[in-house]
Amino acid sequence: MNTPTIDKPKEQPPEQQVVEEDESIFKDKKHFPIFPTGLFQFEFEDQDLSKIKETILPALESLAVEGKPNWIVQPNPEEAVDLKGLADFFTEATTEVLGFSGVIYDKMHVTTLRVHGVNEPQLFPAESKPNNILAGIFIAKTNDDARLTFLDPRPQAWIIKPPVKEPNIYNSDAFSIDAKENQMFIFPSWLQYAISFKEDVKDNLWVTWTAMIGGGAKKSPSP
Repeated sequence: MNTPTIDKPKEQPPEQQVVEEDESIFKDKKHFPIFPTGLFQFEFEDQDLSKIKETILPALESLAVEGKPNWIVQPNPEEAVDLKGLADFFTEATTEVLGFSGVIYDKMHVTTLRVHGVNEPQLFPAESKPNNILAGIFIAKTNDDARLTFLDPRPQAWIIKPPVKEPNIYNSDAFSIDAKENQMFIFPSWLQYAISFKEDVKDNLWVTWTAMIGGGAKKSPSP
């Protein structure tokens, strides 16, 4: 599996991090990265992160299921002020992604909210979040135990895989990120992803959510 990662920055400056191309005999050569899917990463401002650590993180930890090292809880944020504040952050980030994508809608709301506690090694299957427009993951607490891998949904990408000089986003069938605290990712809900943990995993709290939109611009009446 060709898997580029972003856990280690390149040595050269960002403006030089380009895919090398061989010389061409043609005078006009263009590359259109069509049909892409976006993966958006956010980090909280210091004041918001302090609020999360002081109030929201204890509220998440209080949801732990007694006697279970790995657990999933689906709370109702409307019933808890602290979790409602976290859902508001998710709403704001999702709104920014929709704005970047030029999506027209009347309203948007978080449709699911799940809190995950991981304290023991476990094989987690790849999953997607269908029937929504966007999905998100927030790493509330970790000891640098986990890696997120997003999988190419196109079947052909897994059938014909020629050797490459170095994996990059244009020639790979997966994309991996080392998870860190205060990271939040938003991506299309149909995009499949997998989470893997180290053998000495402990004290991990993740929050996942999905979002859906309704309505849109009304069409002008025909003349």
